[in-house]
Amino acid sequence: MTAEFVVVDDAMGSELARLDKVLDGAPLHFRERARWQALRNAHLDTAAFLEAYALGKADVRDTYASGTIFRILTGWNLQKTRCYGDAIAKLESQHADSPPVNLEPPE
Repeated sequence: MTAEFVVVDDAMGSELARLDKVLDGAPLHFRERARWQALRNAHLDTAAFLEAYALGKADVRDTYASGTIFRILTGWNLQKTRCYGDAIAKLESQHADSPPVNLEPPE
């Protein structure tokens, strides 16, 4: 088994800092969502997954983060993981009276 790593430039660092500055004081989760969307747009899915995962753990009722986790795991062909199942369950329980579904990292 071999692994391939691609070193990316630090252009995203300045973009993320810009988003942090522009969205300072914005409503809850705007900053986090903007960060992982920018990371996905830059094809940095692992970083986007980690941002969305952190947002999902911070607010277990945030189905928007679950949708991103779902799309990333689908792209990675990880449909048989517990994290994928938890993201699906969370997306399906979007009602305010539904119990929260906790996301766990992929196994």
